[in-house]
Amino acid sequence: MDSVLKRVLIPAILCVVCLTACTTLPSKALYTEPAVAGVTVNTTNNQFDVVYAIDSCVMPKAKDDFISFKVDTMLYTYRFDFSVNNGMKTILDRFFTISNIADSQQRKNGQRYLGEMTLYAYALSEETISRLIAKGKIANHVRFSFLLKDGKKYLVLDGFQVQTLDGKLAVDDFIDSIPFHYGDIKKVYDFFNDAEGLEATRQKQLQIALAAAQAEKERQAAQTEPGNTDVIVNSEKSSTEAQ
Repeated sequence: MDSVLKRVLIPAILCVVCLTACTTLPSKALYTEPAVAGVTVNTTNNQFDVVYAIDSCVMPKAKDDFISFKVDTMLYTYRFDFSVNNGMKTILDRFFTISNIADSQQRKNGQRYLGEMTLYAYALSEETISRLIAKGKIANHVRFSFLLKDGKKYLVLDGFQVQTLDGKLAVDDFIDSIPFHYGDIKKVYDFFNDAEGLEATRQKQLQIALAAAQAEKERQAAQTEPGNTDVIVNSEKSSTEAQ
């Protein structure tokens, strides 16, 4: 019975996720593990105050897992999503390799380019969400770098221009380079590097989603059963006679 439900309901779950991802709306994760929230930093160039949060987002299939950065600025809340297995893991591997080298050489300051990858960007304001495009040599490609400043290590999302691609918000803004603390990035890195724990989480959440989908299917079926219609009709008739 379980195998039958999986064959029927898992494709439905995947379809919902796909349909969400293909619209203006951000992808809806099967499970979200908050890494940090409410962290205030200064952008590296213009020293603007921004507040960020980072979520580890688990999808039904491992290839679709992503990391979501939410950044509050004076104008909007921005959401920047990056695929774990399509570039982000490689960048984080390089980040921690360089970090270890800096420690071994007792360095206190320095910067190193890590690579670039595809960005899925959104602007949020109250109940409105708009899909953005990052402008550059390659659209929606942004760069990351390693920053060592006074002995403190940061993953830096290098600055880029964004404009509205789809949605009601008229965005044309430059996102200044944002430094993310080493410890915050380490939480995300460890979460996705724990292959056994990650897969256990995925399977647990899939079972929860399957149970919810089956319960909803049964609820809808119960509402459309002829017996339920008769009950409603008889109830309405009795109510009319009573009047």
